Amino acid sequence: MKINHSDGNSLQKRISRYLESVYNISNGPNQADYDAALCSIINVQYVYNLAAKDIASGFLNGINTKIVLNARDCFLLGQFAVFMTFYRSGMQWLEYALHLKQNKSDVTIQLEQVSDALAQAKIAHDKRYSAQKWDNTRYFRRRFAPLSEPTGTQKIHPTQEAILRPPEVHYITKDTHGICQGRVQPSPDETKELFCCPYQGHLRARDIYVGEELSPETHGVLRQIVERISGLRVPDSSGMLYDLHVLSHTAGDYYPAHLDTDEHPTALATFLIYFSEVSKGGESYFLDANLKTVPKKGSAVMTYNLYSCGQNDESALHGFCPISFGEKWVTPVWIMYEHQTHLQCLSEPYLRHEILVNGQSKYKHQNEHR
Repeated sequence: MKINHSDGNSLQKRISRYLESVYNISNGPNQADYDAALCSIINVQYVYNLAAKDIASGFLNGINTKIVLNARDCFLLGQFAVFMTFYRSGMQWLEYALHLKQNKSDVTIQLEQVSDALAQAKIAHDKRYSAQKWDNTRYFRRRFAPLSEPTGTQKIHPTQEAILRPPEVHYITKDTHGICQGRVQPSPDETKELFCCPYQGHLRARDIYVGEELSPETHGVLRQIVERISGLRVPDSSGMLYDLHVLSHTAGDYYPAHLDTDEHPTALATFLIYFSEVSKGGESYFLDANLKTVPKKGSAVMTYNLYSCGQNDESALHGFCPISFGEKWVTPVWIMYEHQTHLQCLSEPYLRHEILVNGQSKYKHQNEHR
């Protein structure tokens, strides 16, 4: 799918006008802006497991930002991270602030301030984690396998049994951070089911509205694109959930794992259109497939959220990784379940829908092009 940026780049001009209307530079940045910036850096550091030393030296997740932080900057980041209970990150920042003060003759902050803050952070960390009873099951969304029954000689304490035997036990673990970092990859069985579908179409810049509803003409363009690619029925604008907007995400933004049906219960499918590329980060990740997709301008990602009976399909659990550098512009399109009567099947209630290619089976599509 191509996005036409003609007409003097009207989309960019409209975005600029909208941003000017909602954010007055003369009145900022304020404390909330500073806090948001600090939080963004900590989020990126935490998810991608980055060293405070590298970020302070100007290297953020492989990108040279050419911005070097002084001891006071590191001190403020450390204090903020500790306040947010990111103790490990906070102590890293405070230790590096101490290093700059002791070895680089940095005069932006007093040595005693950094030393005291670091000591207090270590005390808070030890106090919290020494007293905390860890329930490791909360890190596992799904159980590996049923537990074997104990033999006559084995004894399980009632508290341990309550932890080991939750109501459902046939589940597997997932690692959001591992997917975002690239440590966790989809298996060959998972990747063989993936495919791309090229589509030649045009969505004009003047069709996209920022901070307001899309025009009826744009609804029509999107409806045609979705119907042609997916084979789903979108009879009119009511076939898509709610008003469509372009969403903007900047550095540090991320979205935790969720189901779209948590907020939109009748969203059978999600069609996410990318209007920009991101310098680093911002990938959409899918926990069930150990997969992340890189934002590419003019492309879209489609997933089904419901089974054939209309119940939630938890394999659609997804989010997006923190943006390390750059910005991300997307439009999510939610396609309503009630219009897809040809896909509803109560006799086989837990069938997963097949994503079609121009209305045809992807397997047939692949065979024709071999």
